[in-house]
Amino acid sequence: MACLDTTMLIDLAGRSDRLRKRALDKIKELVKRGENLVTTRFNVAELSIGIARSDNPRAEEAVVHSLLADLGILEFDDKAAWVFG
Repeated sequence: MACLDTTMLIDLAGRSDRLRKRALDKIKELVKRGENLVTTRFNVAELSIGIARSDNPRAEEAVVHSLLADLGILEFDDKAAWVFG
C-alpha cells in the first residue's frame, strides 16, 4: 500500500507541468510495483481547505473529486489513534 500525502495530491492536480510530471511518474512506478494507492481522511480535509480558499471553488472541487475517485481513503478510527499514540 502506498499512502499519497497532500503534497503529492496537490502536485498531481497542480498547474506546474514539472511537478505534475514528477508526481505522475511516481504514481506509475507505484502502480507498476503493484501498490494499492490510498490517502487519509486528514489529506482529504487539507484538500478541502484548498477548495475553500480557491478563486474557483467549484472547479477546484471537481479536480479534487477526480483525484480521489480511484484512491482508497484510510480512516482515522480509535484503533488508528491508539497505534499513532
